[in-house]
Amino acid sequence: MELDLGLPWVAPLVSVVLAITFLGVWRRGRDIPALDVRLEDAVRDLPRKASSSHQIRCYDPATLEEFGYAHAMSAAEVRDIIAKTRLASKDWKKSSFAQRRMLLKILLKFTVENQADICRVSALDSGKPLVDASFGEVLGTCEKIWWLVAEGERYLRPERRSSGYMMFYKKARVEYHPVGVVGTIVPWNYPFHNILNPLTAAVFAGNGIVIKVSEHATWSALVYQRVIDAALAAAGAPPDLVRIVTGFGEAGGALVTGGVDKLIFVGSTAIGHKVLEAAATTLTPVVLELGGKDAFIVLEDADLATVTATALRGAFQSCGQNCAGAERFIVAERLFEEFVQRCVAVAGKLRQGPAAGEDVVDCGSMCMPGQAEKVQELVDDAVAQGAKVLIGGRLPATGKGHFYPPTIITGVARGMRIWEEEVFGPVMSGESACSPLGRVL
Repeated sequence: MELDLGLPWVAPLVSVVLAITFLGVWRRGRDIPALDVRLEDAVRDLPRKASSSHQIRCYDPATLEEFGYAHAMSAAEVRDIIAKTRLASKDWKKSSFAQRRMLLKILLKFTVENQADICRVSALDSGKPLVDASFGEVLGTCEKIWWLVAEGERYLRPERRSSGYMMFYKKARVEYHPVGVVGTIVPWNYPFHNILNPLTAAVFAGNGIVIKVSEHATWSALVYQRVIDAALAAAGAPPDLVRIVTGFGEAGGALVTGGVDKLIFVGSTAIGHKVLEAAATTLTPVVLELGGKDAFIVLEDADLATVTATALRGAFQSCGQNCAGAERFIVAERLFEEFVQRCVAVAGKLRQGPAAGEDVVDCGSMCMPGQAEKVQELVDDAVAQGAKVLIGGRLPATGKGHFYPPTIITGVARGMRIWEEEVFGPVMSGESACSPLGRVL
């Protein structure tokens, strides 16, 4: 397949914002090495047929078009990667902040100059619309990198502390030292950002990092590993400082128990429990970012023209597959009916289809196989108990791809699965009752 690098109208807007925000990169761009990496070349790299059972099928969730098969790493391979990254981290912890900043600037420069490619690759692997990739993958990542470049060193310098009256004859300070190897398990919904976000923070603090990506975002991760490898080489960093692990549960388990010095897990609450339990046996520090049921509250003084657009984005951004997505909508009683009408009117006009296709779309596809069916189960359970679907609510009868339509439900009550469980799909729902805060959808 060929990689069409076209973007909708949002691309020029994001480009202008990036150019203004990161003007310092452009001013000093000649001093920052450029990476000779063509992301579209990676499209043809994967084998087209599975050669063993230890492989991952990579495909576009919107069209089901296959990219090929990637290697699923074993536990032994993951432990070997951790050992190599540990050796690299021992050299890197002695690096200067100037060298670390250069590494981040190289990544930032590549991201700004290749944003269309990055958006396209992320959209192909996750099903998200290009507009969501522009903001969530590119703009958010650039903002975080630039903050580290501009502010990071200040927060890692030694800090003086009072020694107190009893220890007046001593001096006290806090020093920040690299932990060694950071292990990270990240989900599939932001393929580029979810790799660059922990990577940039870890290496700027002087650590090595091993990143286990979701099997549902393997293809894009292998594409981005090329960028990372080139950036490490350009900055004079050890080649094993940043490694990406591909595989299934065996690989993730090996990362958790394989001897990393700190763990970061982003994903479901159920798996978060397992990660924390496994890490407890070695007292490995863990940072968890887990799923939830975020509330969106509309008070009586709200401007519905503004609020409705924000609410719709909260519910339907990346087809609802967003860690900060809104799932419970609490609306002041006198605004409830108008709010619902406004939302239904817009939801009915949302364009859905392959995110990386020829047409501009507002909603792409679900990424994981079976996720659309799970959303349908939650909707069906709510309807069976009295909830009302105002728009959407049915799996497409024809066509291919993991699609579920933008859906709005009213009359949802406590006790229904959709009230208790994270949907992680394009559904606006809630409880149809009065409360001190107002009325809930």
